[in-house]
Amino acid sequence: MFRSPAAPPARVKRALMGCVVVLVALTVGSVRPDPRRSGSPEERQEVSVARPVFGALSLLPTRARADDLPFTMEPGVVLSPGLRGTVAELAQAFRAAAGRSFHVTSGTRTPLEQAQAMFDKLASGGSLTGLYRDYDAARQIEQAYQRSRRAGRVACVAEMARVVSGQIARGLYISRHLHAGAVDIRSRDMSARERRTFRSVAARRRGVRLLEEGRPPHFHLEFPVNAR
Repeated sequence: MFRSPAAPPARVKRALMGCVVVLVALTVGSVRPDPRRSGSPEERQEVSVARPVFGALSLLPTRARADDLPFTMEPGVVLSPGLRGTVAELAQAFRAAAGRSFHVTSGTRTPLEQAQAMFDKLASGGSLTGLYRDYDAARQIEQAYQRSRRAGRVACVAEMARVVSGQIARGLYISRHLHAGAVDIRSRDMSARERRTFRSVAARRRGVRLLEEGRPPHFHLEFPVNAR
Protein backbone atom coordinates (compact mmCIF):
# COMPACT_ATOMS: atom_id res chain seq x y z
CA MET A 1 0.00 0.00 0.00
CA PHE A 2 1.13 3.57 -0.78
CA ARG A 3 1.20 6.32 1.80
CA SER A 4 -0.45 9.64 1.02
CA PRO A 5 2.11 12.47 0.59
CA ALA A 6 2.86 14.42 3.73
CA ALA A 7 1.60 17.99 4.01
CA PRO A 8 4.28 20.61 3.19
CA PRO A 9 6.07 22.12 6.18
CA ALA A 10 4.87 25.49 7.47
CA ARG A 11 8.01 27.29 6.31
CA VAL A 12 7.35 26.17 2.73
CA LYS A 13 3.84 27.58 2.91
CA ARG A 14 5.19 30.89 4.20
CA ALA A 15 7.70 31.06 1.33
CA LEU A 16 5.00 30.42 -1.25
CA MET A 17 2.78 33.10 0.24
CA GLY A 18 5.69 35.56 0.12
CA CYS A 19 6.18 34.92 -3.60
CA VAL A 20 2.50 35.56 -4.25
CA VAL A 21 2.64 38.88 -2.39
CA VAL A 22 5.70 40.01 -4.40
CA LEU A 23 4.05 39.13 -7.73
CA VAL A 24 0.90 41.05 -6.82
CA ALA A 25 2.95 44.10 -5.80
CA LEU A 26 4.89 44.08 -9.06
CA THR A 27 1.69 43.79 -11.09
CA VAL A 28 0.04 46.70 -9.33
CA GLY A 29 3.19 48.85 -9.57
CA SER A 30 3.47 48.35 -13.34
CA VAL A 31 0.09 49.99 -13.95
CA ARG A 32 0.67 53.74 -14.27
CA PRO A 33 -2.10 56.21 -13.52
CA ASP A 34 -3.88 57.74 -16.48
CA PRO A 35 -2.22 61.15 -17.10
CA ARG A 36 -5.57 62.54 -18.19
CA ARG A 37 -6.94 61.91 -14.70
CA SER A 38 -3.90 63.09 -12.79
CA GLY A 39 -2.77 66.62 -12.21
CA SER A 40 0.72 65.66 -11.12
CA PRO A 41 3.37 67.88 -12.79
CA GLU A 42 5.74 64.91 -12.98
CA GLU A 43 3.20 62.84 -14.89
CA ARG A 44 2.39 65.69 -17.25
CA GLN A 45 6.09 66.23 -17.93
CA GLU A 46 6.61 62.53 -18.67
CA VAL A 47 3.78 62.54 -21.20
CA SER A 48 5.01 65.73 -22.90
CA VAL A 49 8.52 64.28 -23.29
CA ALA A 50 7.18 61.06 -24.81
CA ARG A 51 5.12 62.79 -27.49
CA PRO A 52 8.04 64.00 -29.67
CA VAL A 53 9.43 60.47 -29.67
CA PHE A 54 6.23 59.05 -31.12
CA GLY A 55 6.02 62.01 -33.51
CA ALA A 56 9.47 61.20 -34.84
CA LEU A 57 8.58 57.55 -35.27
CA SER A 58 5.57 58.52 -37.38
CA LEU A 59 7.95 59.93 -40.02
CA LEU A 60 9.61 56.58 -40.69
CA PRO A 61 6.97 55.19 -43.11
CA THR A 62 7.35 58.31 -45.28
CA ARG A 63 11.09 57.81 -45.56
CA ALA A 64 10.57 54.12 -46.27
CA ARG A 65 8.27 54.93 -49.16
CA ALA A 66 10.89 57.28 -50.65
CA ASP A 67 13.53 54.57 -50.30
CA ASP A 68 11.29 52.18 -52.24
CA LEU A 69 11.49 54.24 -55.44
CA PRO A 70 13.11 52.30 -58.31
CA PHE A 71 15.53 55.18 -58.94
CA THR A 72 17.69 57.57 -56.90
CA MET A 73 17.71 61.38 -56.88
CA GLU A 74 20.02 64.21 -55.98
CA PRO A 75 19.09 65.91 -52.68
CA GLY A 76 16.65 68.74 -53.29
CA VAL A 77 15.30 67.45 -56.62
CA VAL A 78 11.57 68.16 -56.94
CA LEU A 79 9.23 65.99 -59.01
CA SER A 80 5.47 66.38 -59.20
CA PRO A 81 3.49 63.27 -58.16
CA GLY A 82 2.50 62.55 -61.75
CA LEU A 83 6.02 62.96 -63.08
CA ARG A 84 7.43 60.86 -60.24
CA GLY A 85 5.13 58.00 -61.24
CA THR A 86 6.10 58.29 -64.90
CA VAL A 87 9.82 58.29 -64.07
CA ALA A 88 9.28 55.27 -61.80
CA GLU A 89 7.70 53.35 -64.69
CA LEU A 90 10.65 54.26 -66.91
CA ALA A 91 13.08 53.14 -64.19
CA GLN A 92 11.34 49.79 -63.84
CA ALA A 93 11.48 49.20 -67.60
CA PHE A 94 15.17 50.16 -67.68
CA ARG A 95 15.97 47.88 -64.74
CA ALA A 96 14.22 44.97 -66.47
CA ALA A 97 16.25 45.56 -69.64
CA ALA A 98 19.63 46.57 -68.19
CA GLY A 99 19.63 45.07 -64.70
CA ARG A 100 20.28 48.41 -62.98
CA SER A 101 18.59 51.66 -62.02
CA PHE A 102 19.42 55.29 -62.83
CA HIS A 103 20.00 58.56 -60.96
CA VAL A 104 17.88 61.69 -61.47
CA THR A 105 19.97 64.85 -61.22
CA SER A 106 17.31 67.49 -61.91
CA GLY A 107 13.55 67.87 -62.00
CA THR A 108 11.33 70.92 -61.65
CA ARG A 109 13.39 74.12 -61.44
CA THR A 110 12.86 77.65 -60.26
CA PRO A 111 14.12 80.45 -62.55
CA LEU A 112 17.21 80.73 -60.32
CA GLU A 113 17.93 77.00 -60.55
CA GLN A 114 17.43 77.13 -64.33
CA ALA A 115 19.85 80.04 -64.56
CA GLN A 116 22.42 78.15 -62.48
CA ALA A 117 22.23 75.16 -64.83
CA MET A 118 22.57 77.43 -67.87
CA PHE A 119 25.51 79.27 -66.33
CA ASP A 120 27.34 75.99 -65.76
CA LYS A 121 26.72 74.93 -69.35
CA LEU A 122 27.98 78.22 -70.78
CA ALA A 123 30.97 78.36 -68.41
CA SER A 124 32.02 74.89 -69.59
CA GLY A 125 31.96 76.00 -73.23
CA GLY A 126 28.44 74.91 -74.13
CA SER A 127 25.79 76.81 -76.06
CA LEU A 128 22.16 77.63 -75.34
CA THR A 129 21.14 78.70 -78.83
CA GLY A 130 22.18 75.35 -80.22
CA LEU A 131 20.25 73.47 -77.55
CA TYR A 132 16.91 75.19 -77.03
CA ARG A 133 14.24 75.37 -79.68
CA ASP A 134 13.41 79.02 -78.97
CA TYR A 135 16.55 80.66 -80.39
CA ASP A 136 15.59 84.21 -79.43
CA ALA A 137 14.88 83.31 -75.79
CA ALA A 138 18.13 81.38 -75.55
CA ARG A 139 20.03 84.28 -77.10
CA GLN A 140 18.64 86.72 -74.53
CA ILE A 141 19.96 84.54 -71.71
CA GLU A 142 23.33 84.10 -73.41
CA GLN A 143 23.61 87.88 -73.75
CA ALA A 144 22.89 88.29 -70.03
CA TYR A 145 25.69 85.82 -69.35
CA GLN A 146 28.11 87.71 -71.60
CA ARG A 147 27.26 91.03 -69.93
CA SER A 148 27.60 89.79 -66.34
CA ARG A 149 30.07 86.91 -66.25
CA ARG A 150 32.98 89.14 -65.13
CA ALA A 151 30.96 90.14 -62.06
CA GLY A 152 31.20 86.59 -60.74
CA ARG A 153 28.92 83.59 -60.64
CA VAL A 154 26.40 84.91 -58.11
CA ALA A 155 25.79 88.23 -59.87
CA CYS A 156 25.77 86.62 -63.32
CA VAL A 157 23.30 83.91 -62.32
CA ALA A 158 21.03 86.54 -60.75
CA GLU A 159 20.99 88.53 -64.01
CA MET A 160 20.27 85.39 -66.04
CA ALA A 161 17.48 84.44 -63.62
CA ARG A 162 15.98 87.91 -64.07
CA VAL A 163 15.81 87.30 -67.83
CA VAL A 164 14.27 83.84 -67.35
CA SER A 165 11.66 85.26 -64.94
CA GLY A 166 10.80 88.00 -67.43
CA GLN A 167 10.26 85.40 -70.14
CA ILE A 168 7.98 83.38 -67.86
CA ALA A 169 5.97 86.52 -67.09
CA ARG A 170 5.31 86.76 -70.84
CA GLY A 171 4.23 83.11 -70.95
CA LEU A 172 7.51 81.84 -72.42
CA TYR A 173 9.09 78.78 -70.80
CA ILE A 174 12.44 78.14 -72.42
CA SER A 175 12.75 74.79 -70.63
CA ARG A 176 10.19 72.24 -69.51
CA HIS A 177 12.11 72.02 -66.27
CA LEU A 178 10.36 75.29 -65.42
CA HIS A 179 6.88 73.77 -65.41
CA ALA A 180 7.33 70.19 -64.17
CA GLY A 181 7.72 68.63 -67.59
CA ALA A 182 11.33 67.43 -67.70
CA VAL A 183 13.98 65.47 -65.82
CA ASP A 184 17.71 64.97 -66.25
CA ILE A 185 19.20 61.50 -65.75
CA ARG A 186 22.90 60.93 -65.19
CA SER A 187 24.61 59.04 -68.02
CA ARG A 188 28.29 59.29 -67.15
CA ASP A 189 28.04 56.15 -65.02
CA MET A 190 26.41 54.13 -67.83
CA SER A 191 28.30 51.96 -70.28
CA ALA A 192 27.79 52.43 -74.02
CA ARG A 193 25.48 49.41 -74.01
CA GLU A 194 23.45 50.76 -71.10
CA ARG A 195 23.06 54.13 -72.82
CA ARG A 196 21.75 52.36 -75.94
CA THR A 197 19.35 50.39 -73.77
CA PHE A 198 18.14 53.55 -72.06
CA ARG A 199 17.49 55.28 -75.39
CA SER A 200 15.55 52.23 -76.56
CA VAL A 201 13.45 52.09 -73.39
CA ALA A 202 12.70 55.83 -73.52
CA ALA A 203 11.77 55.63 -77.21
CA ARG A 204 8.98 53.20 -76.34
CA ARG A 205 7.34 55.81 -74.10
CA ARG A 206 4.72 57.69 -76.09
CA GLY A 207 5.30 61.43 -76.31
CA VAL A 208 8.70 61.40 -74.58
CA ARG A 209 11.43 63.53 -76.17
CA LEU A 210 15.02 62.56 -75.33
CA LEU A 211 18.18 64.61 -75.74
CA GLU A 212 21.62 63.25 -74.88
CA GLU A 213 23.82 66.07 -73.62
CA GLY A 214 27.52 66.00 -72.86
CA ARG A 215 28.16 68.96 -70.54
CA PRO A 216 27.70 67.40 -68.05
CA PRO A 217 26.89 63.93 -69.48
CA HIS A 218 23.17 63.27 -68.98
CA PHE A 219 19.90 62.41 -70.68
CA HIS A 220 17.34 65.21 -70.80
CA LEU A 221 13.80 63.86 -71.05
CA GLU A 222 10.71 65.93 -71.79
CA PHE A 223 7.31 64.44 -71.03
CA PRO A 224 3.82 65.19 -72.35
CA VAL A 225 1.46 67.30 -70.25
CA ASN A 226 -0.59 64.34 -68.98
CA ALA A 227 2.52 62.78 -67.41
CA ARG A 228 3.26 65.66 -65.04
